[in-house]
Amino acid sequence: MVYSYFLLVCFCYSSQVSEFLFYQYHSLLAITFQVVSLKDQYIPIQVTLERKFRHDVETFTGYLESDDENKHAYAYRGIDCESEPTQVSWEEARKKNKRIMVLADPGMGKSTLLKMEAVSNAHSEREKLSNGEITIDDVNFPILLRLYDLSEKAEEVFDAVIALVQREYPKTSKDIIDLLKKKLENGKCVLMLDALDEVPGERRNELSRKLDLFVRNYDCPIICTSRIVGYGGSFLTDSKEVEIVPFSQKQTEKYIRTWFNLADIKDDSVSADGLVRELKDKPQVQGLAQNPLLLSLICSLYQEKKISLPARRCEIYEKAVDYILGEWREKKKPQLKGREIAKRRLLEYLAYHFTCESKEIFSSDDLFDKIIVYPQFDRIFKNDDINTLILNFVQ
Repeated sequence: MVYSYFLLVCFCYSSQVSEFLFYQYHSLLAITFQVVSLKDQYIPIQVTLERKFRHDVETFTGYLESDDENKHAYAYRGIDCESEPTQVSWEEARKKNKRIMVLADPGMGKSTLLKMEAVSNAHSEREKLSNGEITIDDVNFPILLRLYDLSEKAEEVFDAVIALVQREYPKTSKDIIDLLKKKLENGKCVLMLDALDEVPGERRNELSRKLDLFVRNYDCPIICTSRIVGYGGSFLTDSKEVEIVPFSQKQTEKYIRTWFNLADIKDDSVSADGLVRELKDKPQVQGLAQNPLLLSLICSLYQEKKISLPARRCEIYEKAVDYILGEWREKKKPQLKGREIAKRRLLEYLAYHFTCESKEIFSSDDLFDKIIVYPQFDRIFKNDDINTLILNFVQ
């Protein structure tokens, strides 16, 4: 009778765990401007096993955009990225290190890396569980959280993780919380903690202390990410610091060809070969294409004929904003041209004031406070709910 009950419990848990992993897998498959799955578009990255970038300022002037500097915008000074012996695949670095701090500049794919790790882990564990290759006791739970959210919790990391999982996955986590606690205790959770740079400076030491206490008591693998600028080092005890390597020419071309293979393009004048050829002919923009985020913007804009090369970084951003506020939004929900202009002016107002305050990271409450005092708000957005407007901006 006890054995039969145990089997029933295992069967129920198996179904609930499978559902939890399934939800994680599908909820993390992000899309870009075109409807392309993250797992279909993703290009595996390389990392260095030694620190190479140690710049202290992250500004547009930090990525000098002269023709000569653009060729090496993301290249290592005096180092051949293709032959550097400390450069390995992410998979190799992950297998060799139980705790890792991933460092990179904006747009280099830190958050995407963690999403892909969560997706891959969730899918793999679910498949193995469904096929009977592993039991419930063997399953490793991938848990993807923002370090900012963790820093806001007063409790220690163990209890904070439980609370955040319940908040992020309210439907699928309620039946497995007791199991999740056991997994944490037994080191069977992979914690993926994103964006240390979003954590206010005054909270980082305390968060570091809490994480150190957690790793002393629980043997869970941990992967953290941070921008290079502002990272002081030694955040996570006994962690290996690695840096994401800029795309090589081969990776850039593979990304472009994958993008255009998946895109529904009806214009024969726009092709992967055409963009690859332009990038080769105009080395002043090759440095920009080494950054995955900028490369995705270049592909989107090139596909829509909204950009002609050569282009500077600021021009790519400008065209991307135009496209997002204009035609891309128009495809999702038609709007008047005046509405597009009004949104652009509000964004310019917000950008100006946050820049003056040296605030690169801000909450929805910060946005609310700025929008409510926007001089033109009552006249232009009087019929809008502020929270809906904020949601519209961040979607």
